[in-house]
Amino acid sequence: MRRTAPITILTLTCLLLISMACAVALGPTGISLESLFSSENTWKIVWDIRLPRVIAAALVGCALAVAGTAMQGLFRNPMADPYIIGTSSGGALGATIAIVLFAGTGRPVLAFIGAMAATFIVYFIARSGSKIPVETLLLSGVALSTLLSALLSFLMYTAGRSLHQIMFWLMGGFWNVSWNDVFVALPILLGCVGIYLFARDVNILSLSEEDATHLGVNVER
Repeated sequence: MRRTAPITILTLTCLLLISMACAVALGPTGISLESLFSSENTWKIVWDIRLPRVIAAALVGCALAVAGTAMQGLFRNPMADPYIIGTSSGGALGATIAIVLFAGTGRPVLAFIGAMAATFIVYFIARSGSKIPVETLLLSGVALSTLLSALLSFLMYTAGRSLHQIMFWLMGGFWNVSWNDVFVALPILLGCVGIYLFARDVNILSLSEEDATHLGVNVER
């Protein structure tokens, strides 16, 4: 398995780059190397419209993959994801508050704060002394997620003209992505590196908390 891992990573990286190149080249307006350097309009289409969308999609896909993998290792469940402990609901509520109260200003920041706040609330609710039972963590996450979803529904009911903007944000999409959004998403790479540094600990945690403790892993951290 260790011998084939570099080959697998290299193959997947090549497939990612090929798919990104195809996403930039294909579309209502065909892009070729000749037109890219000979036409200013073609260059604007690639640089200002398609390339930011493709890079943002790759970053978001990377974030979802790493977050899902971390959750599955932590909860020892292949079906676990950020929705299960209220992280996604907290992010959605934070973004909705930004849209309703601040006309969308600071939306990524409030979404991140909401996601982190929900995660730590679940953590402190489930904490029992120095241990955090996975079952309690899951139940706390489901309960908080339901509460946050109810608050989100209330804000959507009272949003008025902002309802469409909230719905578009919740559905997700890359149709209006710009380079500013790409720069905002760059810290995703730092988060991925941080998770990678703890990859060994997460792998050991997937066995059991007792085994992880015996092997020197700081389970609570």
